[in-house]
Order: sequence, then C-alpha cells, then structure tokens
Amino acid sequence: MASFVNALFRSMNKLNLLWMIPAFFVGFGTFWCFIIKVLSLLAWGRLAGEYLASDPAGLPVQFRIARAKLGVVSYNGVIKAGALPQGLALRVAWLFQVGHPPLLIPWQALAPIRTRKILWTTYYSTTIQVSSGQVDFQFSDPELVQALRSWLRVE
Repeated sequence: MASFVNALFRSMNKLNLLWMIPAFFVGFGTFWCFIIKVLSLLAWGRLAGEYLASDPAGLPVQFRIARAKLGVVSYNGVIKAGALPQGLALRVAWLFQVGHPPLLIPWQALAPIRTRKILWTTYYSTTIQVSSGQVDFQFSDPELVQALRSWLRVE
C-alpha cells in the first residue's frame, strides 16, 4: 500500500509540473501586456486620443526607426513610420501593439525638425502638439528626415 501511495504522489508531482509550464506562459503574457499598456499611457496614449488612424490597414510602412523616443519611453527598433500627404504615420511592431494603435499625425501638429549631433550619431527631434500640451519625438533615422523634408522644415 505504501508503494502505491508513493507512486501516486510521484505522478501527481509530475502532473503539477506540467501545469506550471502553460501557467508560466499565460502569466508572462499577461505581465507583458500590462507593462506595454502602462508604457503606452505615458505618451502614445495621449497621441492616440487625438491622432488615431481611421484606416490602419491603409497606412504604408516605409521606415523602421532604429532609435526612437516618444515622450520618456524609448521605442528602439519598434516604431515603423511612413510619410503620407495627410501626415506622419506611426505604428509599432506586433509584439508591442497592446495600447499602441496606429497613428496618423497631421503635418500642422508637428514642429520643425531639429538636428543634434552627439559623437558620431545624429539625432533628430520634433514636438507633436496635443490638446494637453506637447509630446517630444526623437529619432535617429536620416531616411525618415529626407522623406519629411517635403512637409516639414529641418533646422
């Protein structure tokens, strides 16, 4: 009888371990979504309140920005951008889409682009006007600057 009970407990321990694997992935996924949503509230959410893209499927992605910062949040390698006649289109990679809907920011909401060189890297920055103030947008993609020159002044 004791060997039967020992065998039963050993099999239950293995069964408990099997439940821990999917529980880990569900827990990690929930935690990831929570963190991404909280980060979106710092700047992207403010922009989404005013500049939500009406047709997200129609926004072309022309550039993946290697280094970008929106407000206080760094989006290195995550933001995809496009220059359209209507404005600047921004979206994030699929893994970061929780709380980050595609944006279409009209040109009149963007300030002129300022250039700053630190060591061997050139950074570009502008501000985006929202009803509650402004959001800083910094990036390091010279191809995007060339595409924006048609609509924005570069200083």
